[in-house]
Amino acid sequence: MNAVLIVLVVLGCGAFWALRRLCLYPCRMSEWRYAFAAAHRDRREALHRTRLNRRAVEGEQRRHLARAREHVEEIEQRGRQEARALKTERQRLLRPGWGSSVGPRLGPLRLHEHVLLFMKEAPEGEEAPAGIDETLPLADLTVSFSDAREHLFLHVTRQDGTQRTAVYPRAAHRETAVRHFRDRIHNQVLAARTFRESARERTAEIDTELQQLASDTAARREQAGLEVTALGETQRADPRLLRALADWEAQCDVWQKLTGHRPRAS
Repeated sequence: MNAVLIVLVVLGCGAFWALRRLCLYPCRMSEWRYAFAAAHRDRREALHRTRLNRRAVEGEQRRHLARAREHVEEIEQRGRQEARALKTERQRLLRPGWGSSVGPRLGPLRLHEHVLLFMKEAPEGEEAPAGIDETLPLADLTVSFSDAREHLFLHVTRQDGTQRTAVYPRAAHRETAVRHFRDRIHNQVLAARTFRESARERTAEIDTELQQLASDTAARREQAGLEVTALGETQRADPRLLRALADWEAQCDVWQKLTGHRPRAS
């Protein structure tokens, strides 16, 4: 069985070699000597040399043209990457999220860099849940302190003028701690407003940068495209290519006169 398989493989390889040779050196079925016989080796070698020379010149030109086209793609890709980075920065500025926590929670309030959270309060005697009752953007808030005999209060005023009050029983919270927390909220409100203003300025700059980037990318892409076109025209007029094509065609003419078949470049 192995011997039969080896014979089949050898025959298959031989048939492939013969067919490949007939493709490279075409001839009539009755004149295979032109493709195989030693007497015509010089003609085959001459055809082979001009074929290799043509392939070498055309291959070099294709590589140069491919690199020029890759440069166009690199310009477009770089433009997309820079635009994506700018858009990501703009999105982060416009929607900064909560930000990091600013100190520990005090009663129903938890302070972050950009928001003030009212946490849900459980009924007396039950463990407080961790859920959030309301999220308020800090830059739109004002906060004030007041007190009474048994309670301390932090009054949070929203942008529309409505208020919500956090209540702190004196039995559970010291007045100084509540006042300090009020001050912490006030200072963070100022920081949030500064951030928002700088974010507005920066997003306006980003919009301008995006427009300029699109314009610059289009100009660079157009210039690179013109260079690709110019390179193609230069290559078509390259003396090396013209000489290689002329030598190839001359050898093909000779071969065709001998065999009646014209070789292909591939």
